[in-house]
Amino acid sequence: MIMNKQLTKVNCGRNVHHFELETLSSDIKWVMFLRFSLVKILMLWKPLYITVEPKSIQTGIPDISVTRTPIKLRTFVELAMDITSASPRRYFFEVMSFFATAEHEKERLQYFSSPKGRDDLYQYSQKERKTVLEVSEDFPSVQMPLEWLVQLVPPLKTRPFSISSSPASHLNQVHLTVSVVSWMTPFKRKRSGFYSTWLSGLDPKGVQIPVWFS
Repeated sequence: MIMNKQLTKVNCGRNVHHFELETLSSDIKWVMFLRFSLVKILMLWKPLYITVEPKSIQTGIPDISVTRTPIKLRTFVELAMDITSASPRRYFFEVMSFFATAEHEKERLQYFSSPKGRDDLYQYSQKERKTVLEVSEDFPSVQMPLEWLVQLVPPLKTRPFSISSSPASHLNQVHLTVSVVSWMTPFKRKRSGFYSTWLSGLDPKGVQIPVWFS
């Protein structure tokens, strides 16, 4: 990144930034979209290591031909699990109730996952866009095994951004014009878009961002 410039005035109601990225390759002739795979520190984990074993689609048995290298648990969560923007669904609360050690938390989770608690769950989670991390903080007694978290937490997806420049005018550069997403929930909680907020806070000096084109 070589430029991060705010285009709109402060307190105008919108926050639009202009970004200029310099590519390391000159082989790019024409592109329509740029996809980001950004990593943001979301949680603090102890320096634990795990091994991810891919399974065969046909047999479901671990593929021993693939080299398995240990990866930090923190790195795995940052790269693979969307814990700060995705809102958990009803089944997530049902599973949480089995691992809650505090009785009042268990009862509330069971209520949320029941037909009677459907409306309250909508008000608490979906309407407020509660994230997986926020829900976990609201129920601190829940100690869910990593195997369950991997299955229940949505994967961290890439975000596409339209390119606002032409390679004919800006060789080896890609320009983006991005509106920083921000809104208020019904209970006046400020929410922000994950990737646009992350981008707008970057210092362009010496920042390298892994991207690919489609």
